Amino acid sequence: MFFITFKETINSAVMKNITRTLAVMLFVSAIAVSCNSTKTDPLTALSSGRWMLDSLEGEKADSTNFGKGMPYLEFNKEEMRVSGFAGCNRLMGGFTVAKENGISLDKLASTKMACMGVDRESEFLAALDKADHYKVKGESLQLLSGKTELMTFTAAKGEK
Repeated sequence: MFFITFKETINSAVMKNITRTLAVMLFVSAIAVSCNSTKTDPLTALSSGRWMLDSLEGEKADSTNFGKGMPYLEFNKEEMRVSGFAGCNRLMGGFTVAKENGISLDKLASTKMACMGVDRESEFLAALDKADHYKVKGESLQLLSGKTELMTFTAAKGEK
């Protein structure tokens, strides 16, 4: 009788240790998987560098259509500020984000320099004013009004 009780005690203790070990291994594995996740917070992705204009209202952007070069944007998530270049003039202002990648570019101001030649700067600024959503996918940023794409940007080389 003593032998059976002792054997059952040992088997019970071994099973408890195996169960605990498995539980710890599963817990550590779950943490490792979640830490290795490549999903990035959309706001962090938005504010991780300079975004160069790629297309405007469905047309490929061309620097010759802007007085002094290609427009770009930079978002600062700590200050919730946006700054950039509209093709002739600098721009700056605030921005807010909402659920499901909602965005509002608030009270944008720009310098008022005159530029000669073809200039789509006013179209660029008007499209920024309409933006209410954004999507960041890798090296690409889209600004949208509802489901309509207003403009796309590409991460500046060396920025992402």
